Amino acid sequence: MKALLVAALSGMVACLLAAAPAAANHVPPTGLRVVAVDSGSVKLDWDSYIAHSRDYYMVHILQAGAEIRSAERSDESQYTVRSLSSGSTYTFWVTAVVGGVETAGSTALDAALPGPACSSAWGTFGAGTWPSACWTPYARTSPFNRPIPPDPPLLSNSAAIVSRLVGWGNAQSLIVGHPDSYAGDYNHPVYYNAPDDPLFTVQCTRWQALCAVQGMQVRIPDRARPASGADGHMAVIDQRTGWEWDFWQVQSKPAGGGTLVVSHGGRTRVDGDGLGSNATAAHFGLQAGVIRAEEWAAGSIDHALFMTVRCSAGASVYPAAAGTTAASCESFGDVNRDAPPLGARFQLAMTDAEIDALDVPVWKKPILRAMATYGMIVGDTFNYHPRSFGLVAESDIQYRSLGYADRFAEFARQMGVGTYNGAYVFVVDSGVDWGRYLRVVDPCVSQSGC
Repeated sequence: MKALLVAALSGMVACLLAAAPAAANHVPPTGLRVVAVDSGSVKLDWDSYIAHSRDYYMVHILQAGAEIRSAERSDESQYTVRSLSSGSTYTFWVTAVVGGVETAGSTALDAALPGPACSSAWGTFGAGTWPSACWTPYARTSPFNRPIPPDPPLLSNSAAIVSRLVGWGNAQSLIVGHPDSYAGDYNHPVYYNAPDDPLFTVQCTRWQALCAVQGMQVRIPDRARPASGADGHMAVIDQRTGWEWDFWQVQSKPAGGGTLVVSHGGRTRVDGDGLGSNATAAHFGLQAGVIRAEEWAAGSIDHALFMTVRCSAGASVYPAAAGTTAASCESFGDVNRDAPPLGARFQLAMTDAEIDALDVPVWKKPILRAMATYGMIVGDTFNYHPRSFGLVAESDIQYRSLGYADRFAEFARQMGVGTYNGAYVFVVDSGVDWGRYLRVVDPCVSQSGC
């Protein structure tokens, strides 16, 4: 009987061993190859060998020799890696997890992504045909579009300004995908008009004598709506004339045209420097420095960023309009010393390799690269809200009001970003030593006259 039992057990073991997949020997996957590449993704496949449903593959994604995000699971011998930066090169390798044990990696494979394609051209923008990722408003000579040169001169109190800035608290999270009528939408919706859109006559209710668009007429899409925050911003682009119309605190916009009632406004040339309008404290155009969903999703933000700070030094430097201050620190009983002036240009003094090596979400790296290449230009204040600085994006209302899906919300869902009160919250502050890497460049950099 004992002999029979031993024989039976031996037979069972032999059968199990025969049925075990080759991967049980922890052989790494082979045959890794690139199947397709576009400006934001890479499709991979490799030779299949796992045999049990409990086993799977892990796709590792590297740049400059460092993994840029957590390995991604695939239950099949193919996988599409998404949300990559256009124009960048990545390295991929694959492991298998068999019986809970991860194999060695496959041979590594590089893939270079093409730059973003320009799928739309000036004059064709409108509802459903928004500018593609590679389009940037204003001339290349605009201070928002000029890269910061190597080793730029700094303000003499740069370190003191940065110290004070970071002492004000965390950076404001970038919040997008706001529900309708959400009071926290301080972003800048941008609309492109058409010759048959309703005609509006602008009426300014504050500082009317200084309102450059008072009494002027502009066509605006009938369904266009301003941002729902207290600033109520709205920009309208007329591609036939090249003018950008900027409005602050849109109060009334009747259906079918009529009188557009705003607190104040201005306009600037889309092919100009983006300055001299009057819907932000610094008199920047509403497109200046804002993050667009299309460029963010493509991973390439090729311009300076609009920066809001807690309070200002009660002064301005170029490119802010002379005499503008926004809310000075002194107006809240604080001191102006070493606070940023309106128009100050901050730079993140990090190389691309240093940014790529940061353990931060993939969505944050295009923003950080823009901070390093072009900087952040102070255009407004938080009215003493306890935050160090914040950024501005186009508003999602520009999509939803016209009956289209919210592109910011789509991107946030792809990135696995969390929500608060129905909006998506991109936490900008974490993962960067702002006090160490921020600096304030001399205004001559923005003037291109150092």
